[in-house]
Amino acid sequence: MKFFMMALTAATLFSQASFAASPKDSWAKLRADRNVIILQPHVLMQMGAFNACASDTELRSINPVKTCTAYKEVVHGNPNSEAGGWIEHVCVNYEMRDITVEREHEEQVCTKWLPPSEASSGECKEWKTVVKTYPRDFSVEVVSAVGETYMQHLFNKTLSLPDCK
Repeated sequence: MKFFMMALTAATLFSQASFAASPKDSWAKLRADRNVIILQPHVLMQMGAFNACASDTELRSINPVKTCTAYKEVVHGNPNSEAGGWIEHVCVNYEMRDITVEREHEEQVCTKWLPPSEASSGECKEWKTVVKTYPRDFSVEVVSAVGETYMQHLFNKTLSLPDCK
């Protein structure tokens, strides 16, 4: 009986390991894998990381993207009552648009931090504006989409944007 249990455990572990996602998998295979989540770079979220291309000066959507052009407020419950409620912004009109982002952009960066203390957890004391350029190649994080390991880091993989035509 012990041998049977050990063999069953080994077979289960082997089968799980043989189907685990890895950085060597193609992007197509990773995108089809329901056990992983691909965390898209912030700058590419509106157009979609796999719908983006790069030129010398900008990042662009390859295909037009469905974009909300008008919202309405929907009130649920009474936000001013003790029971509470909330206001939801619901899209009422969409338009297909090409998305363009300049590669060279300005960012606020912290230049001086307050030391951690009882009164501070180490907040930024001074900010500065710097010019940065979005890359053509992004290090993309792949995380687990399964049970107790949900959102646990699995690996990073380089996503290289194609040239815009």
